[in-house]
Amino acid sequence: MTKGDILVVEDNEENRDIFRTILEFGGFSVSTAEDGEAGLAAILSGHPDLVVLDIGLPRMDGWELLQRLRSEGNGAADTPVMIVTADTSASGEERARRLGCVDFLTKPVEPRRLLTRVERALRVEDR
Repeated sequence: MTKGDILVVEDNEENRDIFRTILEFGGFSVSTAEDGEAGLAAILSGHPDLVVLDIGLPRMDGWELLQRLRSEGNGAADTPVMIVTADTSASGEERARRLGCVDFLTKPVEPRRLLTRVERALRVEDR
C-alpha cells in the first residue's frame, strides 16, 4: 500500500526522475507530466492526492495550470498543489499562497526536505 498518489509536473527530465525516485523511495506512487497541458489533463483524469508543480513549463506555465485547475467544477479544484521552482522571489511564494498552494519550495531541494514536506502536505501520519 502506498502513502498516496503524487503527480510531478516538471519539464526537466532529470528533475522529474530525481523527484520520482525520492518520492517512490518514500512510499508514494508517482506519475509525471512534462508540460502544463499534460499536467492539467493528468490531474483532471487521475485525481492525484498531491501535485508537485514547477512554474517554468512549456505549453502552459505552472501559474496558468494552477488558475485553470482552481476554476474546475468537478472536485479537481481542491487538489493540493505544492510548488517546486527555481523562482526564489517572495512574490512567487505569495502568489502561490493566494492560489491555495499547500507549500512552496525552491530548487535545488534536498531529498529529505522534499519527502518531509510532501508527507506533511498529505498528513501521512494521520492516515
